[in-house]
Amino acid sequence: MEAALAFPPAFWYIAYLVTAKLTKRKAYAFRAACDSTTLLFIASVHRWSSDLWNESYLWVIYLVILASAVVISIIHYHSREELEFFRVLKGIWRCSFFIFAAGYLLLAGYWVFLQLTA
Repeated sequence: MEAALAFPPAFWYIAYLVTAKLTKRKAYAFRAACDSTTLLFIASVHRWSSDLWNESYLWVIYLVILASAVVISIIHYHSREELEFFRVLKGIWRCSFFIFAAGYLLLAGYWVFLQLTA
């Protein structure tokens, strides 16, 4: 599990390759890999932030997910005039993937910066 938290992009890529081989559909494989590794990226961001600053920022993670849920719900409501629960949930999940994948890359870059300047 330590490897998964240390380098989730590798697990995303493995999920993508396996799904692409099985389904022969690259767009579907991309979405399935994102969906299956979102929780891993969230846990990884929590782990990196806890290790870097010796403090838990889980409350910030919850706020980010909640804020993205509000924004996605508003966008969905304005575009469709109704809220479709599962479509909104899927949008929140995929938005969380991109937010926390970017957060992972930023924290990893920050860690590399700290190692180079130390």
